[in-house]
Order: sequence, then C-alpha cells, then structure tokens
Amino acid sequence: MTISRKAARTALSAKLGGVRVPALFGIGTDAKTVKGEKFAATTGIAYLQPSAETCPWASAGCSTLCLNGAGRGRMSPVQSARAHKAAVIFAARRSARDELDAYVAAEVAAVVRAARRRSHAAYIRPNGTSDLPWLRALVARHAGPLGAVVYDYTKAPCNPVQGIERGTLAHLTRSFDGTKWLFPKDGPLPALTANANVAFAYRGEPLQADTAIDVRNVYGGWAANRQHASGGDRVVLATSWIDGDASDLRPLDPFGVYVALRLKPTAASKAAAPSPFVLEHVGGNVLHWYSAAPQAWPEGWR
Repeated sequence: MTISRKAARTALSAKLGGVRVPALFGIGTDAKTVKGEKFAATTGIAYLQPSAETCPWASAGCSTLCLNGAGRGRMSPVQSARAHKAAVIFAARRSARDELDAYVAAEVAAVVRAARRRSHAAYIRPNGTSDLPWLRALVARHAGPLGAVVYDYTKAPCNPVQGIERGTLAHLTRSFDGTKWLFPKDGPLPALTANANVAFAYRGEPLQADTAIDVRNVYGGWAANRQHASGGDRVVLATSWIDGDASDLRPLDPFGVYVALRLKPTAASKAAAPSPFVLEHVGGNVLHWYSAAPQAWPEGWR
C-alpha cells in the first residue's frame, strides 16, 4: 500500500541525513504540459538540472541549446531547485533505494489524485530536462497499476515497439541530436529509429500547418523524405510531420510521424550560430539543416 507523501518524504529525508526532499513532479507549472488540459489530461513532469550525469546521451548542440534555461528556468531559484532535486534523487539511488521507491510511488499517486479531481486522465513525464531510463522505469512501475500513462523524449539506446518501451510500457519519442541520420532515402517510416516517432527542433517563425516542409541540407546531404527529381539536396516532408508545440501529449500522436518543436527562446538559443541540432526555418516552410560536415551516402544505402 502506498504511504502518504509526507511519510515518504520524511523517511527518505531521514535516510539521507535530514536533507530536504522536494516534490518530484510539477503539475501545471510549465507552459507546455498545461496545454494537455484541453484534452482532459493532467500531466506531472519532473525537472532535474541537466548535466553529464542526468543527460548522458546529450550531444554538444543539445547541451548548448538546452531548454533548461527557457521560461521560468531562467531564474536562479528554479535552477537551484532542479540541482537540489537531482542531487536528492541520485543520493537516494546510491544509498536509500527502498525509501526512493516509496517516495516515487507516493509522488506518482499524487499526480493520479490530482487528475481524478479534475476528471482527467493522468500523464507523467519523468524526464523533463533529463534522460534517465532508470528513473522512467521506476516511475512506470508505480504508474501502470494506477492507470497513469508515462512518456518521455529520449536519446538513450532503446528498442520500443511502435513507440512503446519494452518492460516499462512507457511511450517514447526519439530526440534528434544533430549527429545521426534523421532522414533516410526511403521516406519517413524507416527513419523512425527503433520504431518510435522522431522529434526535431527548429528555430524561426512557426511552421505553417497542413503544409509540406521543404528541408534542405546546406552541405548537400540528406534531410527528410528525400525527393530524387533533381538529384539535389532538397527533400520534402509532407503529411508525416506534426506540430509538437500544440501540446506535450506525445502518446496521443499517430505512429510514423516527425514531431516539429520550435526552439524555445533562451539567451543561448538567440546567440547561437547555426547548429546541426537545430533546423533553421528560413521562411515558406523551408528548413535548412546545417549538418556538421558534408554528408555522404550512409554505408549500405548506395
């Protein structure tokens, strides 16, 4: 039986020498997940301070343009809180696993209660600004029996089936990091690495809905759903993309799509030079992909 949040936090705090144990999930505290309310969904999301420990698969571009500094993340108290929460989680994993398990169970139950009070479905995103499969697995173990849906974006090696992670049953969306092939030669579906949808970030004005995206690799390589009409570097992504900013409810996305996410304005993103991690919207639904080096045919695709 799940113990109360207060009891779970008290027990974990005592095990860790009296350290303050914060709430794990925020509900209605960010601009993205609250958009799910129009779909009768309440989402709990955990924000940890990004680091090599919390984001072991982050690319250089991802680290430079991380959304950790977007919105309320610009404020020092928010960064301090995220760093403290990460420290507590990792300390508990090292020396207080039973108490960590009870704490996560109580925090998951709190999200489910909040959703039920609103007659909403409960969704939980364990990695808002981190990429920890073990944390997702722990959350999913307690969320499943309560009917809550767990989802994440990830760069971690994984092999889901149509977006569903084996073992945890969490919904996963792969995150493009600018270093691997996002768009292959045979259309969108083969590009969905490990059978999951792929999210990519772009910078500039919002893309026009219900209109094909024209993606061009400025180094002459591949981009999305390649068209061979001219033999050039231009490719077109039509019905296989969706606006990921309409809501954060990735489990509701159809399978077999790219998820376009407009880069959140931060001091770093405004000042950053073109990056392989981010496609540049230059107008007219044309995106430029500044790949790190001239791209040749991937081996085996000739």
